[in-house]
Amino acid sequence: MTTRKTALRRQAEEKASHLSENFDAISPEEARQTLLELRVHQIELEMQNEELRQAQAELDASRARYFDLYDMAPVGYCTINEKGLILEANLTAADLLGAARHGLINQPLSRFILKDDQDIYYLHRKQLFDTHSALRQGSGQAGKSQACELRMVKIDRTAFWVELVATVSQSADGAPECRIVISEITEQMRAAELRKANEDLRTEIIMRRRMEEALRQAGENFRRSIDESPLGVRIVTAEGETIYANGAILDIYGYDSMEDFKTIPVEKRYTLESYAEFLIRREKRRHGVDVQSEYTVNIVRKNGEIRYLQVFRKEILWNDARQYQVIYNDLTVRKWAEEALITERHILAETNTALRVLLNRREEDRKEMERTISDNIQKLVLPYLKALRGLNLNARQESCLKGVEANLNQIVSPFLDHLKARFGAFTSREIQIANMIREGKTSKEIACCLNSSIRSVEFHRDNIRKKLGLNREKTNLSTFLMNLSE
Repeated sequence: MTTRKTALRRQAEEKASHLSENFDAISPEEARQTLLELRVHQIELEMQNEELRQAQAELDASRARYFDLYDMAPVGYCTINEKGLILEANLTAADLLGAARHGLINQPLSRFILKDDQDIYYLHRKQLFDTHSALRQGSGQAGKSQACELRMVKIDRTAFWVELVATVSQSADGAPECRIVISEITEQMRAAELRKANEDLRTEIIMRRRMEEALRQAGENFRRSIDESPLGVRIVTAEGETIYANGAILDIYGYDSMEDFKTIPVEKRYTLESYAEFLIRREKRRHGVDVQSEYTVNIVRKNGEIRYLQVFRKEILWNDARQYQVIYNDLTVRKWAEEALITERHILAETNTALRVLLNRREEDRKEMERTISDNIQKLVLPYLKALRGLNLNARQESCLKGVEANLNQIVSPFLDHLKARFGAFTSREIQIANMIREGKTSKEIACCLNSSIRSVEFHRDNIRKKLGLNREKTNLSTFLMNLSE
């Protein structure tokens, strides 16, 4: 500052020396006027100098406030360029990172980002600069600030959670730079994790209580299903001692209480044959021999009635101990029904045998009657027809005679039987016309013989074809009927 004042003094004296050469030519009045102007100018300069000193003082105060606001801020501030290098950082940022502030300059900020969160930081920074570039090309305005949460590491590699709030602006030389606010949120994250852990624990407790309630309800439902089961259920030890029995067991054996049931010796509960089988099964189990888990027994009820039971035996876990579950299915009613069904089948078989004998006899009688009718026609009717043929008959009489003779021959032939057996629903007129068609007569000849119209005969021909299933085929009806008679 002193050097600068000396230089200014020297420049002023040089200018004043040039002015002194003209002092002799100046009048006293002009000298006084000049002196006054110099005094005014001096005062103006002193006032300007005072303003400059005040501006300097305000600037120093502003710098002090900036220091308080920037360097002593409770959050970290840093500025990075487009390459991610730190251009500026405050004391709080340096303290957060555990490094000297001058040691952060020109260091990549990614050096202080946890490896697992590098992608978050990279995408965040790239999105900031890309958005800023797009906005400047479009409207020339800076983008809004963007935030992200990630983990940073100190120089000693200690990790901590931070929130980065960043915005992009331009430096004095026009280059884009990113200004970042670093707020440590480790405690908040730990609190959030603790809240989440507490919530998870609370959820787990609720779920466990629900599971316990569901298990309790399932246990009650299972116990109720056994108690109210229509099947008899017993839980027994390996020695056969009853631990539990449901109500159906008492109903099957006919006892009012389990105490009454237990007072009856085991051998009195079975028939002799079933008791012997029981002893064999028990002996095998004692020696470790496998016994079928499903078998049948015959038991004796309290009133002496014999019941037929299907038994299922299985090893289970009951009250944390290995026991055996024995299920009894009462087959008595079904067995009675099966025995009644067998008896009824025998009766039906005998009835069917008798019916077959009667049907066979009836069939033999029918065949005998057909033979008798055929013989009578051959011997008593056809000879007279042959005699009539020798008489002088007109064409119509000859046709009717042939028709009678053909019908009589048909009676003794299998054609009508085949036709009725296979197709059934034919009227007497249709049978008559079908027989004439089989003999090769035309519709006109049939109409003449039956004293009917040709149109009526054609109508019956169509019905015959439909009933024979030939209405959509080109099969010759006469040929079909001739093959049917064979």
